[in-house]
Formats: sequence, structure tokens, C-alpha cells
Amino acid sequence: MFPMSAGTGSLLLRYSPLIDKKQRISGIRLRLGESRCAPKDAARALGDAVATWDAHDSPLFVRVPAEAVGADLTAWKPPQGTVLEVPPLTEVDVAWAGAWNGSRPPFCASVSEGSLPAPGTFPYLSVPVDALGSAQGEPIKALCRGTKWVALEAETPRTYKLAMLRGAESASGWSFLAPPEGEKKKSLAGAASILSLLELVTRDADIGEMEAILKRDVVLAYKLVAIVNSAAMGLTVEIRSFQHAIQILGMQRLKRWLSMLLATANADSAPALSQISLTRATFLDLVGTELGFQDAQDDLFLTGAFSLLDRILGVSFEEIFAKVAVAPEVAEAVTSRTGPYGGLLKLAESLEDRAGPSQVAAEVEALALSPSFVNRSLVAACSAAVRTRFESGGAA
Repeated sequence: MFPMSAGTGSLLLRYSPLIDKKQRISGIRLRLGESRCAPKDAARALGDAVATWDAHDSPLFVRVPAEAVGADLTAWKPPQGTVLEVPPLTEVDVAWAGAWNGSRPPFCASVSEGSLPAPGTFPYLSVPVDALGSAQGEPIKALCRGTKWVALEAETPRTYKLAMLRGAESASGWSFLAPPEGEKKKSLAGAASILSLLELVTRDADIGEMEAILKRDVVLAYKLVAIVNSAAMGLTVEIRSFQHAIQILGMQRLKRWLSMLLATANADSAPALSQISLTRATFLDLVGTELGFQDAQDDLFLTGAFSLLDRILGVSFEEIFAKVAVAPEVAEAVTSRTGPYGGLLKLAESLEDRAGPSQVAAEVEALALSPSFVNRSLVAACSAAVRTRFESGGAA
């Protein structure tokens, strides 16, 4: 088992999404644990993890604890798109900021009551939503005018809407996980073909049966042919039949593609839910490889992809699993966070900045994973999910 020191929790990253005005995840906000952490350790942890970020067109906000502000951090070369979120700099810290010279990333100042930076000092500001209605609300609003700012702690639909009304570029938080007021029960009819095809793939049915479904659903058939001929596949071939397309894609890729089509079935109205599903799916896939689950990677991917499917489709898991058979381990993890995959899914959720550092550290230790591996896997998974907004707008 990987030995965990008392301060290991401070070196584990947690994240929250940056939700834009279209309710899509436009970037990610990372932060280290809250306990004290030496600058050199922070620099090493951040440099190691953030190297896996390749969604360079999207902002990656990295919250740097006050204790980590030091010369060691200036040696870190963050990737394009990185923004360092720091406490308002003191006179001593201004010298530290200058040490970055031209290679430094942009700074974002954390704003709170009694801690207001001078106007125009920083290109970005991060502001807790509640601070806008505090005694210093007006000075804070004035500070935000003319400056790009991110709203923090937008955990409900109400606080998200407030942040957007106040002019925030994005809001950091999990407001989209709460079901909208008055949300009506939905039907699986819109996803019927995907569910039927996934059912056939799961039980290794004859390709002819799969082709019959594609012939009845021209939109799904078009998407299949498009993905086979996409740049991601590296092929440009003449598709002679739907059976031919399935054979080229392969059953493993077909199963993953269908699972992500399901997870993005309601992406127009719930894009953030779909992107978080992909984050979880990719994270579980990466962690499963490390833990020796090579034969179960498809099931781990499904576990993450399906973990929010009841919210995405607006129906119960009971109804979903009545239409498509999945491994019992997947159903256990998704419905009750139990079974062999339940602990991995719980870790993915804890890393969503909704658990304290000590809880995250305990879960990582229980799985015998190293903090550095968890951090790298988390950033890579977040990067993959954010990229979908630019590459395909969905599950292609």
C-alpha cells in the first residue's frame, strides 16, 4: 500500500467546474488540500498533475494556498490556459510575482470582505457569490466592473443565476446537480435505439440484429458512419454497409461510443451533467488500469458514464436497467455506490470538491493509490471532458 504521510491530503487536488452562460463546462478550477503545504511540495504536485492538461483553449484556474506562495513555485511552467488564483498580494509577495517575468501565467485574485485588491491590479478576480450581497457588496461589484471575474461557491441554481446576472464570466460550483424546480418525469423513447443497440452489444448479439436497428434509425446510423470516418479513427474508407461500419469500429469502441451517446442524450439542456459523466468515466478507466482491472475497463467506463444517467434522461435507474443489461457490478456502483467499483466511483465524486482533504486522502489510501497518480488522472479526465465542447459538442 502506498504510504500516506500526515500531510498527504494537502497534496491531493480537488476540482469544481467553471459553468458558463450556456450552462456548459468551459474550464476547471483546481485546488490543493486546505492543510499547510510547503511551496516546493505544492510546486511539485501542481507541476506533475497539470502536465496532463491539454484542453489549452479552456481556462484552468489553479487555486494556490497562501502557504505555497514562494520562490519554488516560480520554477513551475504551467501549460497554456493556466490562471493562478492567489490571495491578494502583499508588498512582499509582489516581488515574488515579479520573479515569474514574462513566463508567468495570469493571476486571479481571491476577493473577500476586508480583502479587496486595487482596481486593475489583476486580469481576473474570483468572488464568492454570497459576498455580492454582503456589507461590502457594492465595493466588490464596482471592483468587478471592467474585469473578468469568476463566481465561487455557486452550488444552487439560484446562486448560479445570480452570478450570471451580476456579469460573471463563469461560476464555479455544482449548481447543475440539483434537479430543476418543477422538472417533469421524462420518457426513454428518445433514447430507445441507443438503448436497444447497447443491449445487443452487451450480450454479444449477432451483427445482423444491430444492423436492423440502424436501418430503422437513420440519425443514429449517420452518427455511426461519421464516427468511423472521423479524424479520431484515422480512417477514410468507403462504408459498404452498417455491418461493415460496426466491424471497423469494433465492439469495444462501439460500446463506449453508445454509452457516451446515452450520457449526452440530453446534452442540449444538461451539457454540464454530460461532461461530468465523461470526467468520471475517463477517471475510472485510468484508475482501473492502475489497479489491474484491465479486463473490466469497459465496465468501469460505463460506471462513470452512467452515474448521472437518471438525471440526464430524467428517469429512474430501475427503468434504465430494465431496458439495457449491464454487469451487476456496474449496477451496484451506480445505484448504491457499493460493490467492487463503488469505492472508485465514490472517490471520483469526492474529488469533485465536495469532500474534505482528510476524506479524500482516506479513500485514496484505501485503494492503495499514490496521490500523484490520482492528481494526474483527475486532470487528464477533466481535460478530456472539457475538450468535448470544442471538438464535437457531444459524444462524437
